[in-house]
Amino acid sequence: MNFIEAMKTLKNLKASQTQPYKLIMSGTPDQLVLFARAEAACKEMDAKITTIPFGTLTQYLMSPPADDQTEVIILTPFDLVPAADWRSGAPTESPDHDKVMMEAERLMQLAHNRPTARLFYLPAPILPIYANAIENAQLDLDLQRIAVMAGGVILPATMFSMSTYLASGNPIASHALGDLAERIQTRLQKSRTSTGKVLVTDLDHVMWHGIVGEDGPDGVNADSQGVGFVHYVYQSYIKALIARGVIVAAVSRNDPEIARAPFKTGNMLLREDDFVTIIASYNAKSAQIKNLAQELNLGLDSFVFVDDNPVEIAEVSATLPDVLCLHFPAQLDYLPAMFSQLEDFFSKDVITGEDRQRTDLYKARLKSMPPSEETGADLISFLTNLNMKLILHERSEKDFERAVQLINKTNQFNLNGKRYDASEVAAILHAGGRLFTATLSDNNGSHGEIIAFLMTAEGQVVSWVMSCRVFQRQVEYGFLSQILKLGVAPRAFAYAQTDRNEPVQKFFDDPAFIKQGDTIQMNIDQFLSDHGNSLNIFLMEDEAA
Repeated sequence: MNFIEAMKTLKNLKASQTQPYKLIMSGTPDQLVLFARAEAACKEMDAKITTIPFGTLTQYLMSPPADDQTEVIILTPFDLVPAADWRSGAPTESPDHDKVMMEAERLMQLAHNRPTARLFYLPAPILPIYANAIENAQLDLDLQRIAVMAGGVILPATMFSMSTYLASGNPIASHALGDLAERIQTRLQKSRTSTGKVLVTDLDHVMWHGIVGEDGPDGVNADSQGVGFVHYVYQSYIKALIARGVIVAAVSRNDPEIARAPFKTGNMLLREDDFVTIIASYNAKSAQIKNLAQELNLGLDSFVFVDDNPVEIAEVSATLPDVLCLHFPAQLDYLPAMFSQLEDFFSKDVITGEDRQRTDLYKARLKSMPPSEETGADLISFLTNLNMKLILHERSEKDFERAVQLINKTNQFNLNGKRYDASEVAAILHAGGRLFTATLSDNNGSHGEIIAFLMTAEGQVVSWVMSCRVFQRQVEYGFLSQILKLGVAPRAFAYAQTDRNEPVQKFFDDPAFIKQGDTIQMNIDQFLSDHGNSLNIFLMEDEAA
């Protein structure tokens, strides 16, 4: 919609109802208000939009919200970090990053704590305020991270216009006004009509504290106190949603028996029968959600997906834009915002008998539904922006306790399922073998030591394990590529199929590997040709060199 079309639409307005809301932004809102009213008019609604005075956003967010007043909040980096505002000029001294982020998080917290707010974040380019380019890039990514964790909709960076911002304080480019107005209306309509029907949820670190594939069904926690409290609250809310007629499904990167096991221990508030289905596989979650929607004969715009992993959220968002994706917060302060969005999406005025029976009615449709084999979105650009730092360590002489722990705990990405105690590892190393590990960190913090790779003096890899915490990040390809480039050339992999190591099975389906007897051989040149570019995703350090 362009300016002339917007004016024509408003001139011919025939509204059946009004739509009042408040537009909160620091820039001049007049043009956006015009397009937002025109977009509402297309839905036969007369949008009664109020705004705040120019430059008063921070003061407004500090004021208590009005009862039942819907708010649309548009934030930019300049609202969160005034020092990075082009209109103010560069500071003479670089501010402390931790203090800058503390203030940014405080303002974001104020925005997402407003109960009826619809939050949008425009990742406009920031004024460089640090001497180091990496620090400036880190600030940009950190701001986007806290916006995602607060449930904000991340707008395309191309919506920003430097010329209009410097001229009038309006950060929205003229060509983007219609697009933004449409996004606002879609978000408001979703809330107003309560179209939500299906909640699809992850399991590890969402349904419970811990990783069931590594900690076991009795080692994960969703108790009403301690580390499991937030997960207990989440399960209780899901139980309430089911009673309202919301269909709840789980999608997990796991083996089916392992994913279901915690619900059979009696330690969980929810039981397996509470779910319309639990889909456990190592395929793309977007493919599983799409397949589920087809089997249920429901539109994807009626789905909500909850996960704690930003990579999974990015994959589903990129492939299925109609699905509302919510980040399960690691910090309790962000929990109310997620519940507010869920409540907004699933609210209904009347609960019928059919609503209460809906889960049982749909279960019959899904009894024979196999996991989808479709591939998901290409996440290379997203992974690159995570600033993942992969550090290789050689543990051939000492400090291999964590590696032994990983070997004896990891089940899913596990070369053969064989366990080694510390004395057995020491014997292999004493005979000339080598042990490598890797640690991984990214914008969200450190994942710790996540890989153990044990090779005999003869060049046979007898153990290779990787924590499931870092699935879908291309870590296995980056690690092996770097090992090869260091001149470590495995002659063979002592692979054995187990009932749990499907991720490794999929990895060795690659054309660069050939099974010969009880081992797998590798074509090193082909592997590096096909996957050597995976190193570009990571900031590499080689303590093993």
